[in-house]
Amino acid sequence: MSDPAQEHQYPKQVLLILTHELLERFTFYGIQMTLVPYLSEALFLKSIKHSIDWAKTFMHAFRGMTNGFLVLGAIVADSWIGKFKTIFIFCAVYVIGTIIISISATEPLRSSPALGFSLLSLVLIAAAMGSIKPSITTIGGDQFTLPQQKKHLSTYFLYFYLAMNLGGGLSFVTLPPLVQSDCYGTEVCYSVSFGFCAISVTLATIAFILGKKIYVMVKPLRHVHIQLVMCIAKGIKEKITSRTKVNHWLDHSKEKFGGVFVKDVKITLGVMIFFLPLIIYWTLYDLKSIDWPYQASLMNRHIRADLTLSSAYTQSADSVLLLIFIPIFLLVIYPLCDKYNLITTPLQRMGWGLVFDALAFFMASIVSLIIASDMPVLPQAGECHLRIYNPLECTLQINAPPYIENLELGTLEYKFIKAENVKGRYFVEYNITGCKEMFTIIPGEKLFLAEKKSYGYFTTTNGLMRFEDDTRKHLHGYARIRTLVGNRLDKDKILSVIYLEKNDLLMNISTYDISQYNVKDGFYTLKSSDEVTHFKNGGVYVVLVIFVETQIWKIKVHEVTPSNRVHIFWQLPQFIFFAIAEILLCPTSYEFIYTQTPTSMKTTTMAIWFLVTSIGAGVAGLINAIPFIGNQLVRNFFSCGLMLPFLGVFVYLARRYKYVENR
Repeated sequence: MSDPAQEHQYPKQVLLILTHELLERFTFYGIQMTLVPYLSEALFLKSIKHSIDWAKTFMHAFRGMTNGFLVLGAIVADSWIGKFKTIFIFCAVYVIGTIIISISATEPLRSSPALGFSLLSLVLIAAAMGSIKPSITTIGGDQFTLPQQKKHLSTYFLYFYLAMNLGGGLSFVTLPPLVQSDCYGTEVCYSVSFGFCAISVTLATIAFILGKKIYVMVKPLRHVHIQLVMCIAKGIKEKITSRTKVNHWLDHSKEKFGGVFVKDVKITLGVMIFFLPLIIYWTLYDLKSIDWPYQASLMNRHIRADLTLSSAYTQSADSVLLLIFIPIFLLVIYPLCDKYNLITTPLQRMGWGLVFDALAFFMASIVSLIIASDMPVLPQAGECHLRIYNPLECTLQINAPPYIENLELGTLEYKFIKAENVKGRYFVEYNITGCKEMFTIIPGEKLFLAEKKSYGYFTTTNGLMRFEDDTRKHLHGYARIRTLVGNRLDKDKILSVIYLEKNDLLMNISTYDISQYNVKDGFYTLKSSDEVTHFKNGGVYVVLVIFVETQIWKIKVHEVTPSNRVHIFWQLPQFIFFAIAEILLCPTSYEFIYTQTPTSMKTTTMAIWFLVTSIGAGVAGLINAIPFIGNQLVRNFFSCGLMLPFLGVFVYLARRYKYVENR
């Protein structure tokens, strides 16, 4: 009989573990967020060519070291000193590492040894992060008595995941302003940001230690990992060489390792087999972190007159939705599911998580399909794109056979020509009639065409001018503008563009300057002109101008590439589906691993599960390298389709799985 009082009592000591997780995640995400700019800008890496690339390399190495210590920390915890001592020792290492990097980042102390100390601190922090993660995840589960507190254990992992995301969210909100604060006469202050991380992990360590006397501690089983490997190796060897028939290939190891241990190994491998189809979840997770911010940069992020969202908002949108939905699942959805006996087992919830993940990428595919209509059409093999502009007060006709025949251009007009059957590079003779008093044909001048290139030509009082035409949308969603003046007058005439809302001078453009400029979404005007133009996110514009003496007489704005017309709010459904998938799968995976694996192997199995995330990221890197799915639209559909066979494998395994009770 279970004790009713114990069944309803929630272990108070888990609050200390949750507090530790929140503060440690604050530190982890804070360091991760600050590391690349610190290494590339603040240290001597700034004197090295391609310093940002070097900083990113160090960042990847830092993550790799963190993953490398996952299994090492788990082995130390499960077979040597136990979870509590592992967490305590590596928390101390964590604190030392953050203090070292905080001091190294202080401006008066920054010198050539600072790079060495910073890299040393990163090794310490990576070792600590990786070693702590599997132990802190499982030690919380040790505080619950099963089966009496089975429901409490299920909710605990949701609280644990909530603490993780709350800590990360707080770091994204609080640390960037600290980095931008002024200290020691500099515009950035990395030492303050790292200092807050050091304080946070110190408080996390203190919070964890406070529960020492009340924690339930599981004793480690010496050499369990060596026995695990030897048991599997013997089973495989005997499977190949022995003629003795057994029910399971691991039964060959019973004589040497005992039936109980062999049964535990079977159960552990039975849990780990689910990691294989779940690799795809982490693959799509990594693809989402790359593709969805880029998708956001191709969308209309204008919220109101004075607010335009950065495409980087996608980095925080997932965390915000998790913080909203986890309490809803805790208080509403899961109680209703339990009441009506719907998706109550961990594998059912994880399976539905994969379904919602596929739905998220399907929604992303639909959004990408709509966005595709706003994307510029670039010249393909055998093509050359030409755009001819006429910023003169006259009508002209152009002939350049076989590509241009009897093309008429009025004042401030432009025409697009797709020249086909272009191989290599061509010079084509042309003839222009009309505009005799304004336009001068330069003898022997020819049109230039090249395969898979775009060129712009515009008429001026000095002849026909050419520029390489870039109609692609800006990577970060800016509007791109180019100003073409036909009657250029003298080189000292300046064209001024003024931001209308603030009446601030944005830039002075010479009448001879045909460069392409990036501007934020907003309303602009040309000086001495009353016409107001809205340059929108993602649009590519050409402004044709005619002067009369020193004043602008006429202007016309052509939108060469459509602006981002699909609003950013259309990304919300895919983020909601993805957040639901994450809630159904990630915390539930912790519960599944903890409740199903033997006591002596819980931490190690959890560490291997965390390693699966790195494998998924590696698969995502391979997918990114495949040329035929480099297009965002294709990749979103590909990602959605890729999930389906793995979902089928997961369902097949789940239907055959037999739960182990009271682990």
